[in-house]
Amino acid sequence: VPHRDGGFEGASAEITDAVAGGNGGKALKIVKAGNAWSGVNLFTAASGQKFLDATHTSVTLNYFSPETVNTPVQFQLSGGGSIINQAVEAVPGWQKLTFDFSA
Repeated sequence: VPHRDGGFEGASAEITDAVAGGNGGKALKIVKAGNAWSGVNLFTAASGQKFLDATHTSVTLNYFSPETVNTPVQFQLSGGGSIINQAVEAVPGWQKLTFDFSA
């Protein structure tokens, strides 16, 4: 279920046309205007649904960074009283980011 309550710690999100050079179509644009750890909630799963399991242990997404230097990107899963974070480093431009939660 998409989470539509906006960002946290100063971030905002909107659906916009994808930046040239990617897969085209629409994209989720996140604008960080607050704290360095600001971000957005992407979705909330309904009770009983699983995002990952023992067989499916990673999250992959196409990502565009408008920065001129490498920047960290964090993906957080939370539920059932647990929080798991994974971070990767994004380079400027388009790339495919994979967050491995196998550990």
